[in-house]
Amino acid sequence: LELIVEYLQHHKGKKPEEIAKPIRSVKMERIVADKWDAQFINKMNKKTIFQVILGANYMDLPSLLHLGCAKIATLIKGKSPEEIKSILADDEKVEENKENN
Repeated sequence: LELIVEYLQHHKGKKPEEIAKPIRSVKMERIVADKWDAQFINKMNKKTIFQVILGANYMDLPSLLHLGCAKIATLIKGKSPEEIKSILADDEKVEENKENN
């Protein structure tokens, strides 16, 4: 919630420029018009990004939702299905499975 409030305070009620689709780069700086948005989302780990996406969806904040989804898209762009599965895997569950085997 703190990150969502930070995002809203930065934009001060103004709708940020829409993110072009399809995503054409793996660098957030090239995808978003506001460099602050790129720095904001890039500093988050994968789990936090998914939490922000869920919060933005629940709070009906499409610009933040799209920012989070664009970041995830940059992580999987150009990857094989196995690489994508590895990237999107829940890191905690992966560690549990390694410990149990």
